[in-house]
Amino acid sequence: MAVDTLTLQEIQARVNTVIRDPSKVFVTDENVKDWVNEAQLELAARFRSFTAESTGTVGADGDVDLPADFLEVRRLRLGAAAPFDRVEMVSDDVFNDQIDNAGVPPHSIGRLAPGNAAIEIFPVPGTSVAFALRYYQAPDDLVDPTDLSLLPAVLHTKLVRYAQAQACIKIREFDQAAAYEALFQQGLPPPPGAVRPGQSVPRTMHYQRGPFDTAEARHI
Repeated sequence: MAVDTLTLQEIQARVNTVIRDPSKVFVTDENVKDWVNEAQLELAARFRSFTAESTGTVGADGDVDLPADFLEVRRLRLGAAAPFDRVEMVSDDVFNDQIDNAGVPPHSIGRLAPGNAAIEIFPVPGTSVAFALRYYQAPDDLVDPTDLSLLPAVLHTKLVRYAQAQACIKIREFDQAAAYEALFQQGLPPPPGAVRPGQSVPRTMHYQRGPFDTAEARHI
């Protein structure tokens, strides 16, 4: 069965229906927009929904600067032509061990620099070395009422659930907030960082009926 997409305005209306605040005194449309964009970012990161590529040359500090919409490394290679040097992303411990022990890894290794603004590489490449970074990308924020998330339509209801949970927290309906949060979390893959680089994670959601999946739950 086809799943309808939801605009930002439609999501805001569903949230407002749950909290029954037609004057939008306690929960504003701006609040809901912020929550929807938070949820969209988390879902894009968990499902690794969007990919992009950045190319350039290594900076003077020997690092690869990350684009503003970067979420997670997919693949990084050095060199303008074959044979390329594939950079393996490793933990801080492995990276530091190689430096401390003056090791020479079989190929370059990398780690995210503090603040996630760049990738540090060892051995340090020259500043003229070309790189190609393929990465998982953050989605654009929803801004206008008619904006549609580029996430798959099946995930648009997740945006509603997250915003409903946050709205209920704001009006101190904590039990209801917990129920909506559980619906948001249901079937999601682990968050970034919860798995090792290169480890596969689920890409398909498996739904189970929850407390609001009933014929009487017309408000969600």
